Amino acid sequence: MMKANILIVLTLSFAGYSLQQPSMKTVSIRSREYETIHDIKITDNEIHKIQNCGNTEFVNLSEMYLRNIQNNVIQSDAIRHVSLHHNFFKKIPQNILNYVTYLSCFNLSRNSINLYKNNQIQHPYLQILDLSYQTTSDVNAIPQTETFDEETEDMYKYMTFDSTNIKLPNLQYLDLSGNDISTLLWGFNKSFPKLVRLDLVNINAQELDPHFFYKIPSSLRVLHLENNHLRNLMLQNVAEISTLYLNGNPLEKLNINSTTLRTLSLSNCTKLSAAFFDTPYLEILDLSRNNLNNDIGVHYEMFRALRVLLLDYNKFSYIPTLNNVQWVKELSLCYNMIKHISPNSFKYLTSLNKLSLKGNRIDNLERETFSGLDKLEYLDLSENQLNHLPTDWASPLKNLKYLNVNSNQFASISEMGIYSIISLNHLFVKNNTFTKITTLEIEPLPDFITIFLV
Repeated sequence: MMKANILIVLTLSFAGYSLQQPSMKTVSIRSREYETIHDIKITDNEIHKIQNCGNTEFVNLSEMYLRNIQNNVIQSDAIRHVSLHHNFFKKIPQNILNYVTYLSCFNLSRNSINLYKNNQIQHPYLQILDLSYQTTSDVNAIPQTETFDEETEDMYKYMTFDSTNIKLPNLQYLDLSGNDISTLLWGFNKSFPKLVRLDLVNINAQELDPHFFYKIPSSLRVLHLENNHLRNLMLQNVAEISTLYLNGNPLEKLNINSTTLRTLSLSNCTKLSAAFFDTPYLEILDLSRNNLNNDIGVHYEMFRALRVLLLDYNKFSYIPTLNNVQWVKELSLCYNMIKHISPNSFKYLTSLNKLSLKGNRIDNLERETFSGLDKLEYLDLSENQLNHLPTDWASPLKNLKYLNVNSNQFASISEMGIYSIISLNHLFVKNNTFTKITTLEIEPLPDFITIFLV
């Protein structure tokens, strides 16, 4: 392990250049913030369009053991965010909204609100409403007009979210996660005509209402259905949904037909045995944590528009064949079982800009390992078993700017074979076996490079 005793940012200047154009190398101990910037992951662009409640005037009444609230407790046109999280409200306190004219965010999560009947809330400006994880156990949640044999009927399918008296014309984000909800009312889209994101995570859904996508508003773009009990999904119509999360479902069969879908997350769907995708414009696909290996074929040719592919935490022992996905710009194969990379393994990925091989078992690289990746700018080789690399291993990487070799077994920077990478400007070397870095090791590196030690 490398000992990190440097407490300042050290700038090393070398002779041979004028003051107007100095030669400088920087050693930094602030690596983490730079590493996370370049992580390959799904980013939800639609959510950035929703107002950020965290930077607004805020009244926090969370965990105050409240059961009701008086009309005049909060009266302000300046307040934008009110939280009543984790109290004992049994009904949505509509009265509070009458005195907070321009409220944008309302957090009612973890109360005891009965979501199945008589919900009333109206506000012209509210954008974010959190009704997740209510703890109601009211037996009256099931309408009395429904009669059924409790031994043969499933109570879950009677759990309908009642939005009849909810009128929120500008709501963009609704969170109903953690509540047993089997379906939505037909008037749901009228209650939330501008909804952009809907969270239905952990609602114990066993199947999706066949009319679901006809009930949601046409404005909806992001749908979260993670950690439910969905097994078979036939999605021939997903309305205007562009981002769909199905992580953590025991899916066995999946059929999706959509020209609007751009992002699909199927992480931790380990039982999936048959899938058909007619998604010609899909750009981001997450297949991580699915026990995929080189014997389980994924037909990547179905994803001709793919830009980002995540295959983390699977069981690949070598780089899978990725032909017909020449437009992929970001590929992550973190935490697999890859030890050796055959020459030309990436020859089809001519557009690749970011590649992460973090957390594998790689112990050697060759000149042809990254052949064809002349557009690659970011390479993560951290948490592998590298201790020495030949001087020409990075020859194909003409535009490499970020190289992460943290947590390997290098005894010095000179053992990394990187002196020929003239485009390099960020080098991450923490947690290797060396305890010091000399100026002689740093001097051959490109000008203006930053070396991150800790």
